[in-house]
Amino acid sequence: MEFEELQAAWSAMSTELKNQKKITDKIIIDMTKQKYKSKYSTAKTLESLASIVCFGMAFYVIINFGKLDAWYLQVLGVFTILFYTVFPILSLSALFRLHNLNLSQDYSRLMIDFRKRKKWFLLVQQLSIVLCFILVIAALPVAVKISKGKDLLLQSSTWLWYVPFAMIFLFFFTRWGYRCYKGMTNSAEQLLSELE
Repeated sequence: MEFEELQAAWSAMSTELKNQKKITDKIIIDMTKQKYKSKYSTAKTLESLASIVCFGMAFYVIINFGKLDAWYLQVLGVFTILFYTVFPILSLSALFRLHNLNLSQDYSRLMIDFRKRKKWFLLVQQLSIVLCFILVIAALPVAVKISKGKDLLLQSSTWLWYVPFAMIFLFFFTRWGYRCYKGMTNSAEQLLSELE
């Protein structure tokens, strides 16, 4: 009789331990999901604000496009409008794809999916960095023509100080920003690797 009671007690404890393990695993997964989502909250806020500014600038160029009377200013204006509309959309969509990763899928599929999304996000950031250097040169003549009515491409003195200063600033700013994004995605990957 004692053996049967011991066996029943052992079975009950085993079932209880399995249930506790399931609950513990669920709590760990839920905490990991919350930590993963919070990794991107600041980036989402900053990217959203930057996108609003970019859309506002694109709208400003669009409503004043008639002031761009030379063909080269119109080409620069179109590039500026496209940059200010396309890249915020690409960057936000890549960021939201990372944020909305399905964390309930099996681990190997999760990591494959995460790495694809991470690669796309960082590629969008790299491309926007390269095009930012072109935008620095393209946007200034457009802005000056719209605001002051002057054709800046015919005045070389402004270019002597503006381009070097803007390029140096942009180099350090984009480098800092890219490192932040890379660190954020690497940290999220490390967090996901704990689910294994």
